[in-house]
Amino acid sequence: MRLYLLDTDTLSLFWRNHPLVVAHLATVPPEEIAITVVSVEEMIAGWQDQVRRARNDSERARAYQRL
Repeated sequence: MRLYLLDTDTLSLFWRNHPLVVAHLATVPPEEIAITVVSVEEMIAGWQDQVRRARNDSERARAYQRL
């Protein structure tokens, strides 16, 4: 079995619906896709930063939805 290990940049592009990344990952069985705990921690830190930097309730709500 082949295993695709996504780095934080690729994972971030996937979450933002980047067409090429989404299209490629759609061809890969889910059980062959993996991420590291480091990527999870980096994504959470980024979302927390977005919450802190939110300038209004609408931005804050979107940031909390991601988190």
